[in-house]
Amino acid sequence: MKRNYELTVVLSAQLSSTDLTKLEKSIESLLTKVGGKVQKKEDWGSRKFSYEIQKQTEGYYRHMIVELPSDAVDKLRSELMLLQGLLRYLIVVQEKSNKKQETPKENKFPSGQSGTKKQEAMST
Repeated sequence: MKRNYELTVVLSAQLSSTDLTKLEKSIESLLTKVGGKVQKKEDWGSRKFSYEIQKQTEGYYRHMIVELPSDAVDKLRSELMLLQGLLRYLIVVQEKSNKKQETPKENKFPSGQSGTKKQEAMST
């Protein structure tokens, strides 16, 4: 069964732009190798870390929505750990958003009615 996952990777800031694109392509080829496909990619840019990761203080963040078979996630994790220049990664299941969002109500109480005494005291 295929599911949608969010994959966020942190790449080394010490890589050149060509090395970054090569690393991104290798991550995408890993995804297809394990039976997945990239649905959406976002470049979150370079950010400073709050603490050092592998003696580095900043990295490039990339976020992807990928479709993967459930049994391929562990294989993808083991392959990602072997990539040079990849500092961190995070794979989470993407939540389905089928629920309708409620619109906030402008007035808590129907016209002519008031709230409890405690609510009335708070509003004055």
